Amino acid sequence: MNFKIKICGMRDAENIRQVLAYQPDLLGFIFYPKSSRYVDQDRLEKINAIDFGSTEKVGVFVNEDPQTIISVANRYQFNYIQLHGDETDETIQFLQKQGLQVIKVISMATSADLEMIQHYPSADYLLFDTKGQKRGGNGYKFDWGLLENISIDKPIFLSGGLGVDDLKIVQENNRLKLSGLDFNSQLEEKPALKDIAKVKQLMNQINQEA
Repeated sequence: MNFKIKICGMRDAENIRQVLAYQPDLLGFIFYPKSSRYVDQDRLEKINAIDFGSTEKVGVFVNEDPQTIISVANRYQFNYIQLHGDETDETIQFLQKQGLQVIKVISMATSADLEMIQHYPSADYLLFDTKGQKRGGNGYKFDWGLLENISIDKPIFLSGGLGVDDLKIVQENNRLKLSGLDFNSQLEEKPALKDIAKVKQLMNQINQEA
């Protein structure tokens, strides 16, 4: 089973170069000031000078002004926008008209949270993450069984406390019908700094299964 691999919460230019050597499909950058992985302007300029090769960039926003999102995406050549707040489907459509692909996050704690799916029919992807005190990056899993019986016609990413040891479990659980996996805190030495040994282990396992 082939998954798109997204590694989120990147910030340090040299760490990004090290991660890119293992060619994940997507790298995520968080533009939410309250996040411990927030990317500021100075760091963005350094990141913009990096050759990402085939790896695509995802800008992660929380209830941000759509025009600001477009400005950041255009200036720093983002391929995807991930919306982690209370955005509307109209906002998704607006961003798509600018040529951006949109990943909408559904924060999960109980089966009742699945009702949020119907509010985002236009999203290109849905990403299911753990509902917690923070907007993402909480570092623990929700009950994946909640996703087993959903029926939607768009690709799904799984997030929330995923680590290298979870890869085999997910690969064997075909009922989830996942398109991608989103890794963040469990690959880190500290917030926004990825442990390259763990990244290497993850990507080697993915490539062995391909």
